[in-house]
Amino acid sequence: MTAEPKAPALIPVAEIDRAALTRDRLHVDPAALEELALSILQQGLRNPVEVYEMEEPKPPFRYALVSGARRLAAYERLHYLTGQERWTAIPAWLRAPENGAEALALMVTENAVREDVSPWEKGRIAVKARESGHFETLDEAVKGLFPAVERTKAARIREAALAVEAFDGLFAEPWRLSMRQCLRLANAERDGAGDLIAHVIEEERAKTLEAQWALIEPILAEIETPPSPNAPKRKEGYPRRLKHLRPDLTIRREKTKLGYSLHFTGKYAQDRLMEDVLDDVIRRFEPAV
Repeated sequence: MTAEPKAPALIPVAEIDRAALTRDRLHVDPAALEELALSILQQGLRNPVEVYEMEEPKPPFRYALVSGARRLAAYERLHYLTGQERWTAIPAWLRAPENGAEALALMVTENAVREDVSPWEKGRIAVKARESGHFETLDEAVKGLFPAVERTKAARIREAALAVEAFDGLFAEPWRLSMRQCLRLANAERDGAGDLIAHVIEEERAKTLEAQWALIEPILAEIETPPSPNAPKRKEGYPRRLKHLRPDLTIRREKTKLGYSLHFTGKYAQDRLMEDVLDDVIRRFEPAV
């Protein structure tokens, strides 16, 4: 990387592509953005954004944004509200990363000190960096993007990445998930319950993160409960928590406070089927006369 310039350059906002790199933040609080814009209006921009010149410009974009997405958005907001020409260009440090992996690492390093980058977002940027070919494995992605993070925290980010890899696109507002929740999801995926968790959330169609988490809490609790001393030795493929018997019939097993329940769903889950199932259960357990 070349030496850092002595002063930031003034770069036209319209020439900066904020989507050139996968961003590590999934959500920007509108109120926080308005507060940032007001601060810049009153006190000026204290910290320039970071960009690098693209080898192959994509008009109107000439530069790729490394860090400062919210600052850039604040400038756009101020120009929209005031119409003043001074908000059409923003002070920026010109970087020269050797490759995409180094550009991502610059972005992550700048944002790592901020507490509002959630565990899910940190895991997601590692997954996206691996998927983009910047790193061969998740371990390499975490190590390359978070080189200054201690081993224990890096391991947790790796677990969050595993949760993202398994459940990305499933949860509402996943950036609100805590590290503990990400760790529990990663553990469930390793235990083979990933398909069950996805099935429950998609079938129940819960719209909020709280409602979705309430649905899968019994699944997670069962996985995390140590087996009883007299429990049979676990066999491969057991316990059977989810079974798609045919395109129009799915059975889901779920532990409850009082025992277990079986959920039959699909077009074939009708009264006659339930009567047949109950007949089989009765024949199995009813005392012989």
